[in-house]
Amino acid sequence: MRVFKIMSVLMTIPIMVISGCGGGGSGGGSGGTTDTTAPTVTGFSMPSSATSLTVSVLSFTATDNVGVAGYTITESATPPAASASGWSSTAPTSFTFTAAGSKTAYAWAKDASGNISNSLIASVTITQQSTLTTSISGIPANAYSIKVVLDFTKASGYDFTGYIDSSGPVNSSYITALTSSGIADAHYDSVNKKLTLGVVSSNAISDGNIMSVQFQAVPGFDATQITSTVTEIKNGSGVSLSITGATTVSETVQ
Repeated sequence: MRVFKIMSVLMTIPIMVISGCGGGGSGGGSGGTTDTTAPTVTGFSMPSSATSLTVSVLSFTATDNVGVAGYTITESATPPAASASGWSSTAPTSFTFTAAGSKTAYAWAKDASGNISNSLIASVTITQQSTLTTSISGIPANAYSIKVVLDFTKASGYDFTGYIDSSGPVNSSYITALTSSGIADAHYDSVNKKLTLGVVSSNAISDGNIMSVQFQAVPGFDATQITSTVTEIKNGSGVSLSITGATTVSETVQ
């Protein structure tokens, strides 16, 4: 009888494991999957009216399944690109419009994967505040009071509402006398479209800026359409004087 010996051979087969196969996500997701879920803007509000192109943001909130990476506000209904300028990591507290008028602001959010939310909107009516300043030259050295009439007959796009009290004069908080120790006053005649500015000073009034008055202006207002005339100039005793110079009006838009 033959006896056979069976020998066992232990073989080791190397196995190479290659990581990274199978198409991992491009970032922003969990478990290696691609994040395709866009954020949601859950709240956005601004004041309904403003007097400056820069308007405060009352609220701006957004959520995302992974996390909100950026916030932005635009004047266009077209979604901004994830790479566009203007995105910030925190919600903005104000936004500057390009012009006054009836405006619409669009609030957007994005995530780290570049997904862009739908927008929420806020409507704002912007009426800019302007300041008219009268400048007078050729004032006599002993002048202590001056009265100037600004004629708005040819002008349009302005509004003194809110700047005039019930008795007619422009609210004194919106008038600035630029002369030393000056007392300023103003009255607007809405029928004849004339604004009378007056200043009385305890010191002699010199050439230059006499008085500024604030009001609301809309796009299209043109201060060059306003004519100005010195209707009264007196010395400290109330005697009328003559002026030899010119009166001009300049506008500063806030």
